[in-house]
Order: sequence, then C-alpha cells, then structure tokens
Amino acid sequence: MQEIRAYLLSQQVTDLRPVVTSWLLHEVEKMKQEGPHFAVMPTSQLSRYRQEGATKERLRRAIYAIMQWNRANEPRRRWFLNVSLVKALAGGRKDLIGAVLKEHQAEVDQHHQELNIPRGITNIPSWYRRIFSCPRSQRPIPGIGKTSPLRRRVKGSRIEASLSV
Repeated sequence: MQEIRAYLLSQQVTDLRPVVTSWLLHEVEKMKQEGPHFAVMPTSQLSRYRQEGATKERLRRAIYAIMQWNRANEPRRRWFLNVSLVKALAGGRKDLIGAVLKEHQAEVDQHHQELNIPRGITNIPSWYRRIFSCPRSQRPIPGIGKTSPLRRRVKGSRIEASLSV
C-alpha cells in the first residue's frame, strides 16, 4: 500500500480516475485470460463447457445435491455415494468422478456415518433420473459437509436443492 502511495506522490497524480480505470481494464483482461469462473456459473451454462474445471464443479454440485437428497429422504430411499451413482445422475468420466470423490472423501464418509447409509450398490430406478437435478444457483455453493441455509423446492416433477436467501 505504501509503495502505491509513494508511486502516486512521485508521479504527482491528482486525479485517480485514469489510474483506477487503467487498473480495472487490466483486471478484466487478466480475467479473460484466466477463463470463466465455474464456481459462480449456473449449472445450465456449466454443462456447456468441456474443460476439466467445469466438469469438476458440475460433479461437486452433483455430490452436494445427492447429499441433500439423502438428508431429505427416508432411510430406504437414501443412496450410497459412489462413482457409479454420480456417473448415472450427472455423467462424466469415471476417473474424474473418482478423483472428485477422493477430494471430498472425508465429507462423504462423514455423511454416510451421520445418516447410517450402508456401503453397497445403489440401484437407481430410471424414473429417479427425471426428478433429480443439481442445484442451479449462480452463487457459489457452500463446501460439502458445511451447514448451509438450504431448502428443498419441488418444481413440477423435478426436485432441486437450492440456497435460501
């Protein structure tokens, strides 16, 4: 901060508007080079990207939505989170799904223990795929395992986990 102040004093800058404008343009250009920020992108737009970052974010949202599904349903309708389940509901490569599940392994294990979901094969009826969807929020979804102000919303025949504002 002092470096900036010293620079401005040495250049005898009296109007900060051109300096701030230049900095903002530089930041915008830098963001364009970095690419899109997938964490704040709606799921409908996220599914259009084939980059690994977009796929990881989509899978993270799917895991989060499955956890919300499990919390909202009775024990016989809960699903054990594994690669096959996430692939069936959200799609994606098995190796990438496995990597995302490993990143969140502690939260997933805690979720299974908390809800007493036994390890095993999850049989998903085909009609579940039509009613289950990932959150479509443009806001960043809280980290998996953290408590958040969630509500369950039924739209037509689709169930969505969404953030309550």
